[in-house]
Amino acid sequence: MKWPKKREFMAFYLLSRKFSGQEKEELALINEIREELCVTARTSKKIMKRLLSLRMIERKGEGKVRVLGIEEYLEQVYSAYKTERCAKFRKVGRKIGEK
Repeated sequence: MKWPKKREFMAFYLLSRKFSGQEKEELALINEIREELCVTARTSKKIMKRLLSLRMIERKGEGKVRVLGIEEYLEQVYSAYKTERCAKFRKVGRKIGEK
């Protein structure tokens, strides 16, 4: 799983602080990023695209998205990490304390 860059994480923090759990228009969020982080419209669209691909924001229909809360996102990351890590550990077939 990839981690967001600083600018993407700051945009996610901004959006989750204001709109955590809410469904909003995608364009409204793009404008919010553009105005608050002082970036161009093109850059804010790319940030939005990246947040969608990182699953920090979920698509909910035509033009609608839902911003995850930070804790909800971190729980997803933790769950994915734990699943992947345990699968690798089981694949090797070792037990705890075994060398």
